[in-house]
Amino acid sequence: AGGSVYQGRTGYAVDVHLPPARGQTHISRLKLAVQKPTCLIVARHHANEVSSTTAALDLIRDLASEPSLRRWLERVNLVFLP
Repeated sequence: AGGSVYQGRTGYAVDVHLPPARGQTHISRLKLAVQKPTCLIVARHHANEVSSTTAALDLIRDLASEPSLRRWLERVNLVFLP
């Protein structure tokens, strides 16, 4: 998802959750938020903390590709501001 941040620049957020159930074609963010907690992870809060963005993007990749990490997504939704 994208939006406008300070000075009109574009900022991005990445939602990480389980895929829709078989037969479903859409996911409701509201339903996701009601069914389980959502954790917001903000990287590079300070401009010189560049490694936090790399760590956040690595975690997103791992959550998407490692079946062993799916158990986390069964309990919580994650939103990243990389």
